[in-house]
Amino acid sequence: MTTEMITADAGGREIAAMDGGDITGFSQLIDAGNRMVKTGFLPDHIRTGEQFAAIVLVGREMGIPTMRAIRSLQIIKGNVTEKADSQLARFKEAGGRAQFEVLDDSRAVLHLTHPNGDTHTETWTIQDSRKAGLNGGMHQKFPRAMIRSRCITAALKSIGWAGAVGNYDPEELRDSQPVRRASDEDHGRQSPHWQADGAPVEVSPPPPAAAPLDPRVVEIGEFPDHIKAACRNVMRAAMDSGISKSDAIDQAVAHGRELLDTVEAGAE
Repeated sequence: MTTEMITADAGGREIAAMDGGDITGFSQLIDAGNRMVKTGFLPDHIRTGEQFAAIVLVGREMGIPTMRAIRSLQIIKGNVTEKADSQLARFKEAGGRAQFEVLDDSRAVLHLTHPNGDTHTETWTIQDSRKAGLNGGMHQKFPRAMIRSRCITAALKSIGWAGAVGNYDPEELRDSQPVRRASDEDHGRQSPHWQADGAPVEVSPPPPAAAPLDPRVVEIGEFPDHIKAACRNVMRAAMDSGISKSDAIDQAVAHGRELLDTVEAGAE
């Protein structure tokens, strides 16, 4: 017996196949996603049917139903992220146990028991957040909630739970400050920065270095003010006549030197 059914719109057009209450097929997911985007009820990070479909498929791989996946999952810079409370809920659904021994604005201590019987106690403090570069955004507004989330994700990775492999809380990637490594230079180009947990963070390349000043322009700048003004007039007139800027600068420098020599000769 199959649970598959076909949903259709008012005009009888097929919207998507349903199997066990879930949409199947990538093209059907995209179509359903485009329709759901129009409702305005999806999270802000889901703007296209393709994004909807990708998140749903990732959720299926993790055993998360469609609607819970679009509430709990994001893909940030190629990394799958899942809210810490959702990760902890899945851990418990898998048979794990968790209990906070301490939880306040500066410290969290979480004791886990893996479904296979292994145990682990994880401690995360406000100092750990600062060392990891998690200093802004939500960490400033809601320190207890952020410390709790960081403690959960760190604990699940430390105990080796499969559901946390390659998975991050959205705030871990969004609020992290990139940390520079000395070995990240490659032929003068800026390579990706990395977070404290080893996840790459794409950063913009540094602005190009300012070009060195033309030594002729520097020389003009060292002339007395009245000679500088005369040099500017010569350069402007020369460029108006159609010669190149470089030749105009040469004429201005030569004129400035002549005036300076005349001044110095008169002083003698």
